[in-house]
This record gives sequence, structure tokens and C-alpha cells, in this order.
Amino acid sequence: FQPCKVITQDLNNILIMIDGNDPKRLSEKFLAAILSTTYEKKINIILGRGYENIEQFISKYETNPLVQIYQNVSNVSDFMFKADILITSASKIMYDASSLGIPTICVYQNDLEASHVFANNVNGILNLGDVDSLTKQEFIDQFLELVNNYELRVDMHKKMRSIDFKHGYENICAVVKEEYRKKKKKK
Repeated sequence: FQPCKVITQDLNNILIMIDGNDPKRLSEKFLAAILSTTYEKKINIILGRGYENIEQFISKYETNPLVQIYQNVSNVSDFMFKADILITSASKIMYDASSLGIPTICVYQNDLEASHVFANNVNGILNLGDVDSLTKQEFIDQFLELVNNYELRVDMHKKMRSIDFKHGYENICAVVKEEYRKKKKKK
């Protein structure tokens, strides 16, 4: 287990990690968008095992000292803990980021991810919605807002840290029982 992330005013590390094989090549799109901004610190990208044409992706950015691309990483939590901002899809990665308190920008890339109700501001996640309707400029604007707004990052962190992940089984059972009671009353 990792300790809780400490949010600092200075940003030194962005992590881009899209769940699965990233069929829409979001890792590369987000990286290109970030590189077109004034952000000039480290950017780590972790790619899944099924990422196609990884060699092309790596060769495109290998001369950029700010960019490090990794694949088949076994210590993902170490990368996440070092990240000041995480950019991801609305997948199980959000829960890991939330448990560590890492300010997170997420998008959804399919119907399953769109159904994840956890990805919202109440839980400290900046959800930019359907990636197919998200413009590069919208992403850049939201990214820079998060980079430049320390108070927003602290607020996101506090919301994430207020979630009880330690009693997940009990919490899920309580929700299921409550839903069962509601349905039983309707009958």
C-alpha cells in the first residue's frame, strides 16, 4: 500500500494511463495536447500490453526529455503516487487514484465507462465526458485550469480522501441491501 499523496503547489509529474489497449490512442492525443501547452515538466505514459504500434509512439517522442513511455509496468502504484495529476479513462484506475488522493482528469471512451457513476466531481474527479465529443482545446483548457489551480487540486484530493475505501465490501453490501428493500417495498 502507498501512503496518501501530499498535494503541493509545484507540479513536476503528469501521468497518462488509459485502461486496456487504448484503441482510440488517447495516450498519444493527450500527450500531444499537453505538449502544445506551457506545461514543461515530466510526463509519464503507461501503456497497456495490447497497445498497437508502440514502437512508432516511442520513436516519435524519444528525443523529448520530458516524456517517458512505459509498457508492462508492475509497479503502477509507484508511478501513480509520484504523479501530481493523472489523466485516465473512466475505469478501475479512478479508484486507485482516488484511494491515493491524486487529482484526476478522466474521459469515457465507451458505454461501459460512461456508466461508471463514480467518475464525478462529488468524488473529486474531473470528468470531461465522452472523448468523442471532447475537443483538443476543451481538454487543454481543463488541464491548464487544474495545473494552475492549487486550491482545486487540494479540493479534489480532500474529496477523494473522504471516501471510505477500507470498508468497500461492507459498503457494497449495504447498498445492495438498501436497493433490495426499496424493490421489495414497491411490490
